Amino acid sequence: MLSFQIILHGFLLWASMGFLMPIGILVIRMSNRQECERRQKILLYVHATLQMLSLLIVTVAAIMSIGSFDNSFTNSHQRIGLAVYGAIWLQAATGVYKPDRGSKGRIIWFPVHWILGVTVSLLGIINIYTAMVVAFLPTQTQALIPYTRPFWDIMEDPFKILEQAPLTIPKGVESIALARSDWKETTTEHVITVDIPGMKKEDIKIEVEENRVLRVSGERKTEQEIEGEKWHRAERTTGKFWRQIRLPGNADLEHIKAHLENGVLKITVPKLAEEKKKQTKVISIAEESNSAGGEDIKATKAEM
Repeated sequence: MLSFQIILHGFLLWASMGFLMPIGILVIRMSNRQECERRQKILLYVHATLQMLSLLIVTVAAIMSIGSFDNSFTNSHQRIGLAVYGAIWLQAATGVYKPDRGSKGRIIWFPVHWILGVTVSLLGIINIYTAMVVAFLPTQTQALIPYTRPFWDIMEDPFKILEQAPLTIPKGVESIALARSDWKETTTEHVITVDIPGMKKEDIKIEVEENRVLRVSGERKTEQEIEGEKWHRAERTTGKFWRQIRLPGNADLEHIKAHLENGVLKITVPKLAEEKKKQTKVISIAEESNSAGGEDIKATKAEM
């Protein structure tokens, strides 16, 4: 169960970043389309009020965080939250100290103020997701192996998640999780180690999909209940897991080996020999009078 302080902290931030600030952005957009000067001023005051109220609520939530939580900044939620809090004050400052209409500074000020506002609002909404990762996933027992990779990794490399995400999600899957894995490259091979405790060889499937995607999946099924038996405790998780990694161009997909021991799956992918990688095929060009002397160009699996 989450504490009251955490629930209130989350509610205040959602009310500010997910409600008041987006409405404030919509209001100022509406004012830009108004021809009546009086309506423009009213909408401008509403925008300023909503933004200041949002800033006040964020400050209260930040004070709660300082007083009630561990602020070691070891997770992505706290780090993004600190960045958002600084950005929202900067955005508010640009709203108070703005150049006069018609001046050159006004031309630069407007897009800066607008971009800051939209960025703060979007990061605030994203940080709601990181809060759920921190609060729920570490203690989640419904998934076989919980997904706890920090959101900060995605911020550093947003395209990396595409290599980890499933291409399709099978129907009837109650719980899917990412197994923890390591990937080491030596001079001769790639070694991928996946933690899958409590799994048998028969429950694991290893596939090489298109575009050199190595996919490891498996399932621990629920033990069938037998009449007359009584369960006193059932803490071992059940469900499906998967992991997929896009292998580099030097991977020899024809000679992949796997070994399972003590709940650790070790996959060895040899590297292609340099001579084989650099080998090229020369295609002769047939003359018009002797088309049979040439070679047909066929589609082949190219190194990507």
